[in-house]
Amino acid sequence: MKKYIVVNLLIVSCIYISIIIVNYLMDPFNKFNTEYNKQKFSVNTDRRIAKLIDFRKKNSKVIILGGSRSDSLSENFFLKYNIDISNMAYGGGSIYEIIDTFNFFLKNNSLYSTDKVIVGITLDIFNESYLRNEVKKVLPLVESNFRYLTSFYILKKSVKKIFSSDHRTKKSTKKYDVSKTIDYAAKRRYSSYIFPVKELERLNLMSEYCKKNNINLVFFIPPNYIEFDKKIDEYNLRLKYDKMMNELRKLGTIYDFNSNDEIKYNINNYSDGIHFKSNITELIVKDLALETNSSCNIIGK
Repeated sequence: MKKYIVVNLLIVSCIYISIIIVNYLMDPFNKFNTEYNKQKFSVNTDRRIAKLIDFRKKNSKVIILGGSRSDSLSENFFLKYNIDISNMAYGGGSIYEIIDTFNFFLKNNSLYSTDKVIVGITLDIFNESYLRNEVKKVLPLVESNFRYLTSFYILKKSVKKIFSSDHRTKKSTKKYDVSKTIDYAAKRRYSSYIFPVKELERLNLMSEYCKKNNINLVFFIPPNYIEFDKKIDEYNLRLKYDKMMNELRKLGTIYDFNSNDEIKYNINNYSDGIHFKSNITELIVKDLALETNSSCNIIGK
C-alpha cells in the first residue's frame, strides 16, 4: 500500500513539475519576461490576464476602464497628445469588472503616479443583471506565481503557443446585419435590466478615493447609433438612463458623446451598429486628451 501511494505521489509530482516548467518557459502572458515570450500572443488569447499582468510593469498617468468601446481607445491614439495611458478596458466588460480592476490597483498600490482615471459607461454596462466578471476569476493567477505556474488554464495557453506560429489577430472582414446586431444586444442587456444600486455605492467609494488622492475621475459616455439608442425607450429604460447620468455627475466629470447627433445619426460611423469606427475614436480621444468639448457635452467640470 505504501509503495502504491509513493508511486502515485511521484507521478503527480512529475506531472506538476512538468506543468511548472512548461508554463515558466513559455510564459504565455509575459509574467516572468522569459526569452520565449511573445506579448502579442498573450494579449490576443486572454486580454484580461495580459492587461492585468502588463499593468503591474507600468506607471501610467492615465488609466482607462470600461467595455469594448473603451477598449478601442488604444495607447496609439493618445500618443499624438504625448499622453501615456494604460487601457484596462475589456471587450464585453461589466460594471463588476470595472470596479474589481480598480480595486486591484488599490490592493497593489499601483495608482501612485496616476493623475486621471477615465471610465467608459453605457447603460448596458451599468446593469446589475449583466453579471460577467472574468476579472474575478483570473486575479488569483495574476497575483500568485504558484497558481500561475501550476494552472491547467495557463498550460493550455502554453501548449497553444508551442504549436501556433502566428499569434497575431487577423482583421475581421465579417459584414454585420446592423438591425439583428442591435436587436440581439438590446434584448441581451435591456430585457432584464436592473439598476445597480450596490455597484453605484462601490463607484462612490472609487470617487472618494480619487478625490482624496487628487485623481481626476472622468466618465465618458460613448455615442450610441440612433437605432440602438432608441432601444432604451423601447425597453422603457429612459428614466433609468437619466438616473444613471444624474448619479455619475455626482461622482466625477462626464464627457457625454451620446449627445452628439452628428455622430449618432450616421451609420457610417459604426462598424456594426454598436461599436464606432476609428474616425470617431479620434474625436473622442481628442476631447478626453485636451479636455475640450468639440464633440461632446461636458457635465460637472
